[in-house]
Amino acid sequence: MCGAKPKQLSKRDSPAFVPDPKALGYGFSNLHVKLRCFDWICKTSINRDFKCHQCVAANSGLQTARKDELVELFKLTFNYTIYGGFGAATNGHVAQAAFARPHAFAEVTHVPLSIIMGIKTAIEAMDCPQKISPDKYEAFANEWLDNFHTSGWEWSWLSPTVHMLFHHGAQIFRVLPVSPSLLTGHVTLTEIKTIQSVGLLISVRQPN
Repeated sequence: MCGAKPKQLSKRDSPAFVPDPKALGYGFSNLHVKLRCFDWICKTSINRDFKCHQCVAANSGLQTARKDELVELFKLTFNYTIYGGFGAATNGHVAQAAFARPHAFAEVTHVPLSIIMGIKTAIEAMDCPQKISPDKYEAFANEWLDNFHTSGWEWSWLSPTVHMLFHHGAQIFRVLPVSPSLLTGHVTLTEIKTIQSVGLLISVRQPN
């Protein structure tokens, strides 16, 4: 989206965070966003013992143990198996189940609920068939970023997808002529009510 390097993505702000205007026009790839956000939360979970976004050889045993533990917890909690490991394109059903139960997702990953709820809300805004206010979304995204970067979990550098969602989401909402969900994805009435509760909609109408 903006071409920032991984180390730059670890920063709250950077001169590198200037998006390509053409890239903004492509909007969100909704399913891809959900999968990659799910992966980032899981990676944060399995790296939490050594608190680094990268795993060096000395920490590989800790990471493997946490990964195996997390796979089993997903089976027990969500009745789904992680197929092909984290990052696999076949994990869409697992990601959907996890975001549908954010408290359980936070419990099994040990990632703070506030981080997960912010991502869940951003995804629901992306999927919403009603018009999202770019200004309100920008305020919401900035608050999430401020809280994340002072949470003690900022060692987990944002992935390019999570970065796009919070640093460039409002810019995408501004340039798209229609709601992103009219291009891909769908949202439920419950999710619309969630988005309404945090004040991101320009106007709210109950779907037929």
